[in-house]
Amino acid sequence: MIEEGQFKKAIEQLTVAIRNDPENPDLYLWIGIAYYKTGRDQEAEESFHAALKLKPVDARIHYNRGALYFREKKWDQAITSFLQAANLAPDWKAHSYLNIGLIYYKQGRDEEAISWFQKTLQENPAAPTQQMALEMIDLLSTMKQPVKNGTWNVQVSMGREFDTNVFLTSAEQVATRKEDWATAGTFYLNYRLPIYENLFFLSPGYYLSGRWYDSEGLDYNYLLHDLLLFIESPSLGIHPRLGYSYIYTHLGNRPFLEIHQFSFNSQIFRFGNHVIKLDGIFSIDNARDQGYNYLSGNEWKIGLSDTTSLYKNLGYIYLALVISRINLSDFRSPAQFSSYSYDAIEPSIQTQFPLLERVQVKGLFSYQHRSYHDEDIWSTGRKKRRDERFTAGLSVLRPVFKYLEAEIKYWVQITQSNIGDDPGDYADRDYRKGIYSLSLKAAF
Repeated sequence: MIEEGQFKKAIEQLTVAIRNDPENPDLYLWIGIAYYKTGRDQEAEESFHAALKLKPVDARIHYNRGALYFREKKWDQAITSFLQAANLAPDWKAHSYLNIGLIYYKQGRDEEAISWFQKTLQENPAAPTQQMALEMIDLLSTMKQPVKNGTWNVQVSMGREFDTNVFLTSAEQVATRKEDWATAGTFYLNYRLPIYENLFFLSPGYYLSGRWYDSEGLDYNYLLHDLLLFIESPSLGIHPRLGYSYIYTHLGNRPFLEIHQFSFNSQIFRFGNHVIKLDGIFSIDNARDQGYNYLSGNEWKIGLSDTTSLYKNLGYIYLALVISRINLSDFRSPAQFSSYSYDAIEPSIQTQFPLLERVQVKGLFSYQHRSYHDEDIWSTGRKKRRDERFTAGLSVLRPVFKYLEAEIKYWVQITQSNIGDDPGDYADRDYRKGIYSLSLKAAF
C-alpha cells in the first residue's frame, strides 16, 4: 500500500499489526515511513524512535530517521543518523554519504560537501546515486566558479582571573603575594584566503593576550604577541595543516621570551563519529632577559588524538596522548641547581556536553596528567615529578547579530604536582585559577 501511495490505509493496517505484535521493529519502521510520506513528522519521529529501541542496529531505521531530520533541516541530527546507517551496513554508505554532502551543500560548506560526494563515488554506488554525486561535484567544482573571497574572523575576550596557591595558608598567601585578582584579555584576528582554486587556504593571523594583576605589581604583568601563518587543505582526505608562529612576550615592562614555533596537524583516519589526528610542534625558545637565560633552548611535542562527537554533534570527548621533550638551559645559583629539561608523557581527556540546547549552555571538564621521565633537581633533592591538572567550565553562547556571537564563560582550574606538595620546595607548582570572561566572536 505504501508503494502504491495508499498511505492512509497502510497506517490503518500497520496500527492493527502493532497492536497485535508490539515488539516487531519492522512495523514501527514502516508506519514511520507512512507517516513521513503524509507529512506527519512528529508521529514519524516517534515511530522511528520506537523502532530503534527494539532494534538499534538496523541501518534502515537510522537512514529513514535521517531523511526525516533532513526535511526538517535538523542538520546535525540528520548527519548523525546517516553516519550511523553507514557504519551499520556497507550497502547504505553511498546513500548516506550523498545525503551528508547535500546537507553541507545546503549549509554553504562547499569544500566539505565535495569531500562527501567524492566519498560517495568511492563506495561503488548505484547509477542514480553516482550520477547525482557527479553532478553535485560538477556544480560545486571551483574550476567552474570564481574563487571565493577570503573570510575575516575576529574574537575579543575580557575577563577577571583569580590565582591562588592551593596549599599555602592565608597568611603565606599575603606574604608571598601568591593570591591575587587579575584582569585578563585576548584579541584574535584571522584572514582565511583561498588559493589555487580553493584547494588550499592561507590563514595569516594575530593573537594578543594579556594579564594585569591588581596588587602584585608591574613585575608580574604579562603580555603576549603572536603572529601566525597557517596553510591547510580541507579538500584533501587527511586535512593537512602546517603552521608557523612567532611569539614575543613581556613580563612587567621588560622583554621576556621569544619563540619560533612550527606545527603540523593531519587527520589519519575517520570512522563513524571518531576522528583520529596526528599533531606535532617544534619550538625554539630565546630568553630576551638575561635573568631568564635558563629558559632558552628548544622543545618538541608529538601526539595522537581521538575526537568523538556526542549529543547530536553538540558535544564531544577528546582523548590525547602526547610525548614531549623540553631541552632548556639549567639554572644555577650558589644555593641551588635546577634542571628545566625533561622528557614527559602526557595523557589527557576532555569532554564538552550541552546542558540546555536551546540557549547553547555547555559544560566542560578536562583532566591532564604528565609523568616526567627525568628526575627534577631542586634544593630538596632528586624526585621524579608528576603533574595533574583538573579543569571544569560552564559557558553560555548566544547570537547577537547576523555575524556576531557573545559567550559568557566561567572555568576553574587546579594544578597539582607531587614536588609542589613538598613544603620546602617551589610552592607555585600547585595553584588554583578561577576565570570569568565575556567573549565576542565575529565572522564575515
